[in-house]
Amino acid sequence: MVGANIPDAVREFVKTNFRSVSTLEVFLLMIEDHESVWTPLQVSQILRSNETYAEDQLWQLVRSGLARSTPTGFQSACSEKADLCTQLKETFATKRSSIITFIYSRPNEPIKDLADAFVFNKKKE
Repeated sequence: MVGANIPDAVREFVKTNFRSVSTLEVFLLMIEDHESVWTPLQVSQILRSNETYAEDQLWQLVRSGLARSTPTGFQSACSEKADLCTQLKETFATKRSSIITFIYSRPNEPIKDLADAFVFNKKKE
């Protein structure tokens, strides 16, 4: 079974919250310094990605409840799940390829993908 060597709690957390490795990497960056407020530009520079794509990933984390939008950017909302977030970070550091394989081995959810395409992000000003 794909992901069998990933702890059950981490596997379920990943299954529930991450459909791409890039979103997971943004999340891991945010929990590394959970007090910081992150802008799409900062995320894109650190992860060497497109700023618009980084913003999309941040909004996806907000929709899943793992981040919150602030007037100046985005902040981790992982304090309620601190132990699980730490376990995910440690597991990703030691079993990176297993987690990546697990994320991409799951079937696509076409209806959810279609619905997500029509989500309009309302930025706070």
